[in-house]
Amino acid sequence: MSAAPDNIGCTAALAALADYLKQELAPEREVLVRHHLEICRKCVTYATFERNFVQMLAAVGREQRCPDAVRVRILLALRTAGEH
Repeated sequence: MSAAPDNIGCTAALAALADYLKQELAPEREVLVRHHLEICRKCVTYATFERNFVQMLAAVGREQRCPDAVRVRILLALRTAGEH
């Protein structure tokens, strides 16, 4: 029988949420965040919203492309800012 994972609070769980959703947490930390989301209705609601929002942004990003004129202006501004 394995021991129950330590509990982490909402602040720690939400601070790790972005990395959790991108599956970039260390395995031990992932277990802690997942366990918190299983027991905390408030945080799981927020996590579900975040997951859906990121998925929607990714879908829109695949469908739409920045107009070339805007892309050129952005790149020029970045290069100019980098020269200072």
